[in-house]
Amino acid sequence: MRILLLGGSKSGKSGLAQRLARDLSEGNSLYYWATMEPTDEEDRAR
Repeated sequence: MRILLLGGSKSGKSGLAQRLARDLSEGNSLYYWATMEPTDEEDRAR
């Protein structure tokens, strides 16, 4: 299964992805990628 989450910067996509991954994994191995292009110092610190 693949799920693509799209949304604006700092809109909660990563938190939602983590919850979905946990809930859908049913104890199996899981992977998710969180990507972003840093636009300010706060982003670069992440």
